[in-house]
Amino acid sequence: MIVMDLVDLEHCGVDHEEFKSELSLIDRTLKPIEDLSENSINNFGDYGYGRFKEFQTDYKKGWNFGEGKALSEYSIALIDLFLEKFSTFPTEPSIFLTTEGYLQFIWEDKYGQEIVIEFTHTSFIYYIERLNEEGEIQIEAIKTLIAKMKNLIRRGLVDGCDCGCRGDFEITRKGVAYIESRHHNNHMQQIKTAVQS
Repeated sequence: MIVMDLVDLEHCGVDHEEFKSELSLIDRTLKPIEDLSENSINNFGDYGYGRFKEFQTDYKKGWNFGEGKALSEYSIALIDLFLEKFSTFPTEPSIFLTTEGYLQFIWEDKYGQEIVIEFTHTSFIYYIERLNEEGEIQIEAIKTLIAKMKNLIRRGLVDGCDCGCRGDFEITRKGVAYIESRHHNNHMQQIKTAVQS
């Protein structure tokens, strides 16, 4: 993917102090929280939010015959971030609390197949039934990618929105020219090395 070609270039002119600043900004949004934002509450709906509050008040440490942990405030922060970016579902999601204290979302896609996302303190664990695919996305990886994309947008190499509302990025003409010049320079270096050996 051409945008990832840009992201992966080691010498793409990233200002490391600015990059660290972006990471810390994103990190601040992932601090543990006790309640959902107003936007997330609206996206949850009355029933979903009611279940969430039930997990908070009724499921204390030791529920499920002493096995269950209390609701993790990191899990709340992650589901809040998720609902900020993704607010439309083909079917109303069901919400559950795992014995580890993590929130879990389950809904059906337009084919009637289940999608499951568990919000841990460091990652999203997902299962997509239609693809028979499961995996885990570490928050650090998402933060790093967003910070890199912000830098590329600021430099005019990529266009898009880093807040997640569009969910896509497009390379600009300047970005294409940058990649072509990098490939050209690498190719010339290979020729030079071959000639000298």
